[in-house]
Amino acid sequence: MASKIVKQTGHIVNGATGSRLITGNHSLYNELEEILAKFHRTEDALVFNSGYDANLGFF
Repeated sequence: MASKIVKQTGHIVNGATGSRLITGNHSLYNELEEILAKFHRTEDALVFNSGYDANLGFF
């Protein structure tokens, strides 16, 4: 599913290329976070591109 969305949106690079803090934000992250926030009926959502970032506690 993710690879299909990446192809449809014309994004060539996909994968954990580094933390968002280092490599910058991607518009698909914003879209996904909005969808997740609405689904969970919460004000906001935060997606980490790897478990490593989440384990470091960047909350």
